[in-house]
Amino acid sequence: MRNAGLLSQIDSFVRSCIGSRRYAHSRSTAELARDLCSRFGVDEDKGFIAGLAHDAARELSSAEVIRLCGDGNPVSGTEVRDPALLHGRAAAVLLSFRTGFCDAETLDAIKDHVAGRPSMGPLSKIVFCADLLEPGRDLPDRIRQKMLLLELDAMTLSVLRSKIRYLRSIRKAVSPLSRALLKELT
Repeated sequence: MRNAGLLSQIDSFVRSCIGSRRYAHSRSTAELARDLCSRFGVDEDKGFIAGLAHDAARELSSAEVIRLCGDGNPVSGTEVRDPALLHGRAAAVLLSFRTGFCDAETLDAIKDHVAGRPSMGPLSKIVFCADLLEPGRDLPDRIRQKMLLLELDAMTLSVLRSKIRYLRSIRKAVSPLSRALLKELT
């Protein structure tokens, strides 16, 4: 890590925001994101930081998440009905506010990890995939390994389809951003 002090500050911030189980998931996501960044020629530190901080707002109340997101892009009706869709945007706001971290590419990756969006950059795609494919997730290892062997766009499409199948199985709305990303990748 090029800046151990910054990483330590972000790690402390994340630990203060979430419980130990979610922190273990975030740490595992960060490690996988770093590995995927290495494979795909993306800045590994940015991948690690985005993976570590991606769920920093996941345990906040719906009202707090909506409040944090209200100052940026408009909050959609789908997001108001399911504020969990906003936790990535809220995590980016919190990280920036609490630590002063301001790398736009990394903050975008944190924002994008929930639903994705069209025209995502490689770092956003990596964090989007690492969130689902980290080893602590309840996903059969053979499926995880098969998905991890894909090229980045194919991996992103496979993860997106998996997320959409899951949302439909529990009768939750699919974000318009996810639908637009699916259209872009197919």
